[in-house]
Amino acid sequence: MHPPAVAASRLLVGAGVGAGLAVGLSLQRQAASSTSALVLGALGAACLAAGWALNRGVGPLAGRFPVESDLEMEARVKAEVKAWESAEDVNAKWAALEAKVLTDELSGNADNGDTSVD
Repeated sequence: MHPPAVAASRLLVGAGVGAGLAVGLSLQRQAASSTSALVLGALGAACLAAGWALNRGVGPLAGRFPVESDLEMEARVKAEVKAWESAEDVNAKWAALEAKVLTDELSGNADNGDTSVD
């Protein structure tokens, strides 16, 4: 499996190349106006630039898509799973504590003959 940065940069470069081909073909067949070709060309250039920057680990998307090896990715995923399991364990303990307190309160009310709800 490729690191997220590699996959994202490939998608961006592919989108940029595709936009460039679309502009070229539309201008060749005179199917698009110069304004729409310019906008699509600018979008393609932006995708190419973002993909190139991401491939080098710089730019605005570098923080979102980490460059990490398989071992680093495995360690990060294991740490996230462990944190989720720990949070679930804490939530389960709180739920058990609440259930015990409510059971104790209900049994205390039943022993006193009190049927009112506070």
